Amino acid sequence: VSYSYLSNDWKTITIFFKGTENTIPVSNDIRKVLNILDKKKSDRGDFVFQNPTTKEPYEKSRFNKCFRELMIGLGLKDNNGKSKYKFHSIRHGVVSELINSGVPMGQVSKLLRHTDIRTTMNIYYHLVDDELKGVMDIL
Repeated sequence: VSYSYLSNDWKTITIFFKGTENTIPVSNDIRKVLNILDKKKSDRGDFVFQNPTTKEPYEKSRFNKCFRELMIGLGLKDNNGKSKYKFHSIRHGVVSELINSGVPMGQVSKLLRHTDIRTTMNIYYHLVDDELKGVMDIL
């Protein structure tokens, strides 16, 4: 079972996944977006993204399907007509932006909830290569 929930003050998101629960901070910009979404739900129910009939939150498979359809609609498809990107691609895009903005790899690893920084390094180290060239120029 996995779940996530937003704190009452909207400052943190708690995520339970693979047997562990972690809390990550929510930026002011994301809180603004959540506030807009919250106002749009009105009296429909407790969830921002929910089935209008059952009032239950949508399953993640629903988001994945909608994302794939959006990518295809934008022309971002492979030779077989399938989406080039998955919803999980957003995670990689955000992490790439963090690394390129100079966020230390240890902090990125913690945000990703990797138990070992080597996992983060194995996946994202190629983004650091250009940065290392500049380090040697300092000497």
